[in-house]
Amino acid sequence: RQAPRMVVYGSHKIGKSTFAASAPNPIFIQTEDGLTGINTNSFPLATAYQDVLDALTVLATEDHDFQTVVIDSLDWLEPLIWAATAAQHKQSDIESFGYGKGYMLALEEWSEFLAALNYLRTSKGMAVILLAHHTNKRFDAPDSEPYDRYQIKLHDRASAKVQEWADVIGFANHRVVTKDTDVGFNQKHTRALGTGERLLYLQEQPSFMAGNRFGLPASVKLDWTAFLAAMPTHN
Repeated sequence: RQAPRMVVYGSHKIGKSTFAASAPNPIFIQTEDGLTGINTNSFPLATAYQDVLDALTVLATEDHDFQTVVIDSLDWLEPLIWAATAAQHKQSDIESFGYGKGYMLALEEWSEFLAALNYLRTSKGMAVILLAHHTNKRFDAPDSEPYDRYQIKLHDRASAKVQEWADVIGFANHRVVTKDTDVGFNQKHTRALGTGERLLYLQEQPSFMAGNRFGLPASVKLDWTAFLAAMPTHN
């Protein structure tokens, strides 16, 4: 089996970077400073999209023993892509194009970025983990009333492209249970209670986006060993 291409998204401080740092011999390409307290290898903090491309070029052309490349994070990478797109077309910012044209042009940079990751996967045998934060967006389902759900914190077009590319989309969150309390007069009050357990949800639910191409279970512990144990051993 080829190494997986993963997107792991969730709230701040849930443990996404720790999860990725436990993957086989990882190297981080940082667009945000989120590795405090985590002992892992990383490139210097990227402050421009070209810094990210340069790091990917190093991994593609030089000899190394890294087995996993981690982008931390996608939603901090996106403004760098927007800035590069605007500069390439001599615009002041991504909104200056008008009518959403800038975001369409930015998809060309996203395609270049994902193609570089594919090269590392196929030619270098590297797993790819893209980390992102979550946002709460309105979801217009064709067969029900619109509702809010957790999604990747990216522009809709970029998010759709990343989702299509990924083999695994995991939503990292705490396990939540509900408890009903009888308040009298045949009425109950429902409370959400956190258990402290951190899970990686791997199958889509109405409240969040997730999915995978490997037949993985609905959720596993937010731990690389648990994720690997759930992966099928055959193609």
